[in-house]
Amino acid sequence: TLATTVVQLLVVQGGDRWAKQFLGVLCLVKDNPRRSYYFQLFDLQEEKAVWEQELYEQLRYLPARPYFHTFCSD
Repeated sequence: TLATTVVQLLVVQGGDRWAKQFLGVLCLVKDNPRRSYYFQLFDLQEEKAVWEQELYEQLRYLPARPYFHTFCSD
């Protein structure tokens, strides 16, 4: 991995509310076979990847607060 941190992943529900989806370790990964970069979130209790997002050129990253970052996901 290129970078790793602990995160709480929230998703929008109902168009206006944030809901907790996962808590785990987020890694920034360079995936050579797929020729791209990804965020991959791992659940330490389940010992598996639970979420992934490709980082494509048009991705709009918005630091809403110092510790709250947003972007549209697949």
